[in-house]
Amino acid sequence: MELSRAHFKYIFINQGVVASIFNFLLNGLIAWLVFGSLDLIPSWGDPSVGVDIIVTAFLLPYLITVIVSAIVKKEVIHHKAPKLVIPSIAQTKWLLVSPLKFGIFMGGLGLFFFALPLIWVLNIAGLEFVSSEKFIIFKGGWTAIMALLFTPIVALWATVKFSNK
Repeated sequence: MELSRAHFKYIFINQGVVASIFNFLLNGLIAWLVFGSLDLIPSWGDPSVGVDIIVTAFLLPYLITVIVSAIVKKEVIHHKAPKLVIPSIAQTKWLLVSPLKFGIFMGGLGLFFFALPLIWVLNIAGLEFVSSEKFIIFKGGWTAIMALLFTPIVALWATVKFSNK
C-alpha cells in the first residue's frame, strides 16, 4: 500500500502535526491547572506524577481514537479527506471494530509503551517529588510526542475503515 501525497498530508500533517501542537498546549494547560499551585508534586498520591502519567497514557490515545475517528469519518463521507480504498482488507477484523474498542486497544498501548517505562524510571530514580514547572513542561512535550505517534495511526485506520464502507 502506497500513500499518495494527499493521504500523507492528511494523515501525517493535518492529523499528526496539528494534533501534536494542540496536545502540547492543551495538556500543558491542564497540568498547570492541576499542579500549578504546587511547588513540588509528589511521585505518588493524589494528585501525583505517577497517577497523572498512568491516567494520561491511557486516556490520551483513547480520546484521540474517539475524536479523530469521528472527524475522519465526517471528512471522508463529505469528501474533505482523500478516500483510501483497499478492497483486499475491507473485511479484516481490525477494520470492523468500533472506534471505542480500538480506542481501548490504543489506550492499552499507551499504558504499555508510555506509562510503564516512565513509572519504571520514576521508581528507579527514587524521585519523591518533581518540580511543578518541570512537570508542566514535560507533560506538554510528552503528550505532544504521544499525539504525534498515535494520531497518524488512528487517522490511517479510520481513513481506511470509512473509505471501505
